Amino acid sequence: MKTIALIGCAKNKLNTKSKSKDIYTGDLFKKSKTHVEKHHDGFFILSALHGLLEPEKEIEPYDYTLNDLTKKQIEEWSESVHKQLLSAIKEGENVELFIYAGDKYRKFLLPLLEKSGFKVSVPLKGLGIGQQLAWFKDNIGE
Repeated sequence: MKTIALIGCAKNKLNTKSKSKDIYTGDLFKKSKTHVEKHHDGFFILSALHGLLEPEKEIEPYDYTLNDLTKKQIEEWSESVHKQLLSAIKEGENVELFIYAGDKYRKFLLPLLEKSGFKVSVPLKGLGIGQQLAWFKDNIGE
C-alpha cells in the first residue's frame, strides 16, 4: 500500500517565489517535511490559499490562513482540497493517507476522505505544538 502524507503550511515563509516544499520556513513545517520524506511515498502541502499543493509547485509568498475564513469557507476549502486530492491520486491506487496538520485543516476534510474510502491516520492528533515537535524529534532521529 502506498502512503501519502498531507502536511500543513506555515505562517513563516521565504520572501521570494519558491517551490512550495521550500517556501515555508517554520520549524514544525520543516520537521514535518523531513519526516514525511523519510517515511512516506509522497506528500502534498495543505495551503489555506492554494488548497492542495504539489511539493515542486512554485508559489509566491502570501499572508493568508484558515483563521481568516468563516466556518462555511473552511468547509468549501475542504471540499476543494478533497476534489484536488481525488484528481491527484490514480484511480484504483491503494493509498493510505497520513495527515500532519492542525484541526482546522482536518475537521471537515477528514470525513470527506473517509467517505471516499481512504484509510486515514492522524499521528499528531491531540498533541500541542511542543509535543508535535518532540514527536518529530523522536521520529526523525534528531
